[in-house]
Amino acid sequence: MGRGQTAGEGHDVLKVRPTRLRHVEPLGWAVCAVALVLGVAGLNSGNNILYLITGFLLAAVVVSGQVSRRSLRSLRLHVDLPAEVWAREPTRVRLHVGNASRVWPLIHMELFVEWQGPLDRPENAYRRSAGYRLERALLLPGQRRKVHLVGAFPERGRYRLERVRVGSRGPFGWFYRWGWVEPRREVVVYPRRWPDWETEAAAWVRRPTPVARPHAAASEDFYGLRPYQPGDPLHWVHWPSLARTGSLQVRQWALQEDPTLWIVLDRRMEPAALERALSWVATGLWHLTTRKTHVMFWTQGWGPAAVRPRSALHAALTYLALAQPASQPLSAHVPAESAGVWVSARAYPPPSDHWYWVPVERWMPPERSGHDGDRPPDA
Repeated sequence: MGRGQTAGEGHDVLKVRPTRLRHVEPLGWAVCAVALVLGVAGLNSGNNILYLITGFLLAAVVVSGQVSRRSLRSLRLHVDLPAEVWAREPTRVRLHVGNASRVWPLIHMELFVEWQGPLDRPENAYRRSAGYRLERALLLPGQRRKVHLVGAFPERGRYRLERVRVGSRGPFGWFYRWGWVEPRREVVVYPRRWPDWETEAAAWVRRPTPVARPHAAASEDFYGLRPYQPGDPLHWVHWPSLARTGSLQVRQWALQEDPTLWIVLDRRMEPAALERALSWVATGLWHLTTRKTHVMFWTQGWGPAAVRPRSALHAALTYLALAQPASQPLSAHVPAESAGVWVSARAYPPPSDHWYWVPVERWMPPERSGHDGDRPPDA
């Protein structure tokens, strides 16, 4: 998602839809009651001062409603959504608010955002709102302001920002009038981060043994060629071999201590177990990639593919955020010289001694992390 713009700039600046009078504030009812009492008293007594006060109060009521309506119609709004959102973590939505009027100020403004989702799982769909109130705040004509709304999404999936409600109590705080804008923006919420993943990683993820890598450094010898794999950079390709064999080959050099780590996820499992597996895998991909570890990720419908650069990481996390239980097995085989973890609900014979099976059925929910049941079983 792109960076935000100030209100009044860009093509996605939104105008407030027609405003409505929602309710009358207690102070507004008091003013109307006083005007009514003074009006009746003026009729009975014929006192001109009471007539003047009654007329002044009624005029103030009309002016308050007109100022509130016109000021809301002059409001301009731009929504800036975060690029990375994780379930159950505070998420900040930035609103750029501007007053396009040259005359009318905006006083006592309130902003509420309404979300709907997850859209990919209608049975869990919900509506939530988060509000921000600018009490005693004055948005002068032509003035702009940034507002941050903080909330949290309960689970992974795709959510839609249905609308942003804007309310104002006018210059005197007598009437509450509100309007709305409909950005219709969507955001993908990644699975919940697995608690204490870094602490558990030493037990869950075994360090692979050294294998040949296509990196060349000083005093290193040429090791050989291997078939091209998706995700390998083009500058690793040995082009002369393409002319001779007709297939892409990648150069390999001396053995190094930081080989590629594979993470394989078999999604043939129950929904509750899948949520735990997605949480663990997404957290692992994020931690390993941010540490510049070479990671290959594979699951039904995805990969095998390298989770580099950062755009590939976000693509993998987006896929995990929308993933559902699978019924078909994985359709390929990992290389024999590879090493990594195999996340599944059932035991599989490991491809080699450098692999470790992660049984999600034995995991405890993340809320209970730290208990004995959360530790991985002995290998």
